Amino acid sequence: MKNSLHNKILENIQKNNVKQKPRWQFVFKESLLWIGTGLSLALASFAAGSFIFQSANTMILPPSLQVWLGIIRILLIALFIILATYQVMRIGRGYKRTKRIYAVVGLLLIMIIGSLLFASRISGNIERGIGPQGLIQRAQNYWSNPVETGLLAGELIEITEEGYLLFDSLDGGTHIIDAQFISEQEELFVDFLRVKMVGYENTAIFYPCSLAPWEVHRSGQERHLEYDGLRDGNIRFGDNKELQNDFNNYFERKEEIVRTNQC
Repeated sequence: MKNSLHNKILENIQKNNVKQKPRWQFVFKESLLWIGTGLSLALASFAAGSFIFQSANTMILPPSLQVWLGIIRILLIALFIILATYQVMRIGRGYKRTKRIYAVVGLLLIMIIGSLLFASRISGNIERGIGPQGLIQRAQNYWSNPVETGLLAGELIEITEEGYLLFDSLDGGTHIIDAQFISEQEELFVDFLRVKMVGYENTAIFYPCSLAPWEVHRSGQERHLEYDGLRDGNIRFGDNKELQNDFNNYFERKEEIVRTNQC
């Protein structure tokens, strides 16, 4: 039986003129597979870092964007893990491990790398560099349209003689703020920090119902140019729970505030 099979194989080789492939072709193929695996894991890690960044900043993002942006990032992570698993199983003895093992190991690896990208601010810098499609730019646009959203973020330019604040929003526009609506506790933030506000605009004047420091957590921290020395570039809003709860309550009511033009 063995001889018969052996003879058939030899006969097939001779008949079809089968020749051994040179070693460099196998080396080249495996090198491409390794590069493809590494690239897939890198892209999956960037997507994971972006997903963590988005999760840490849900409050500053438009609710309509949060779900589908999250779904896109999850799908990208899954796609690149599948590609990495497929490629690594075709390398050398890669077939000896199951797809599940490679997928689990790959997922753990990219979550660790993604967390490091987030913690080292690389994810935030990537989001900023993406431009209009990045999370930071989308968040800034969302907080620079007080007429439709009731939200305004930016920093103080100057105080007029009439007691109004001239305010430079994150999209570069100038707004007039009625300072009488800002409480004594909130005034501590206005003088030297970028802030975010919930309120309404009427006859070209914005009336703030509540105010808080503008924050994009960790890797996307928005630093005030003159206050880089502060811890994380900002005063943590968590230092004042009363103001935090007050702001959150108004934020939840922003649609009602815009509709009624009152806090």
